[in-house]
Amino acid sequence: MGASHLKGARRIAAWVRPHVPEASDGILTSAGICEGFAGAGVTSSVLVFAGFAGLVAGTLAMGAARGRIPADNRVVRTMLLSGHAHTVAPGEGRTVNLGVIQMRVLAAGEATTDGAFTLAEFTGSQGSWTVPHIHREMEESFFVLDGELTFAVGEQEIPAGPGAYILVPRGTRHEITAGAEGGRLLTLMVPGGLEEMFFELADLPPDSITDPAARGAISARHDSIPA
Repeated sequence: MGASHLKGARRIAAWVRPHVPEASDGILTSAGICEGFAGAGVTSSVLVFAGFAGLVAGTLAMGAARGRIPADNRVVRTMLLSGHAHTVAPGEGRTVNLGVIQMRVLAAGEATTDGAFTLAEFTGSQGSWTVPHIHREMEESFFVLDGELTFAVGEQEIPAGPGAYILVPRGTRHEITAGAEGGRLLTLMVPGGLEEMFFELADLPPDSITDPAARGAISARHDSIPA
């Protein structure tokens, strides 16, 4: 494993740590797994996925931290974290048709993640999957499963194929376009809640997700502002 990959791992770990300020030392340590993978000589694709998994672990840690019992013994709502696994079998999960893309929810909501994050799978055909937009209060990241996609992030045009990982910082303008064969990706939204916008869009005319007027009309209710 080259020095550049190790440097990349350290950048991933450094990004995860500030996002889990309430987490236990054990979960914080998991952010350093990226560095361990790099030192062990794994491929860059595994390293990228380790970063994605580390981010999920970070959001789990935040949810767990919020579930601790405070000093005055008040009962605090906690997410599903231990005792019973949350599983979604192939073909399961709430799925909505948005025209050019379909969304399948894998983990979301108060009972599953306590709103700490939303994880969803998007599958779509060729063309633009959204309008240029920003999120003011959340980070959104993507792990490409199939197809060739182009992410416009700020002033960057980023081609991304299977195994690629893209993290969009909050407040950054972005959009996604799929190539001739379409594509499929995982989307992690931190914190969660934006799935509600997609549910609402699914009740509007087909392809409203790519209609600036339709997106602008519902932006006041959701952290996804056309830009």
